[in-house]
Amino acid sequence: SKIHHRRLDPEDVDDANSRLLAHALTWESSELYEEQRNVRAALPAASSRQALLDALASSQVVVISGETGSGKTTQCPQFVLEDFVRKGQGGVCNI
Repeated sequence: SKIHHRRLDPEDVDDANSRLLAHALTWESSELYEEQRNVRAALPAASSRQALLDALASSQVVVISGETGSGKTTQCPQFVLEDFVRKGQGGVCNI
């Protein structure tokens, strides 16, 4: 299969930033997602969220280790995306 890459127009990025932020705010405040938020908060990775974001901000390479099921492959990328979204940069986040 072929993978096609293209740069987004600035207007497309702005639109993506806005849509992602609106979705994030809905997810954070809606009762519909309360159970999902609680499950994520109970994962071991949740307690390391800020440490991960700080390490990524200050280092070119970050190694993440943890037990199977701790959230390394699911939650860590989600933390990065959510951080970009909260900063209004979700449209340029590429994980």
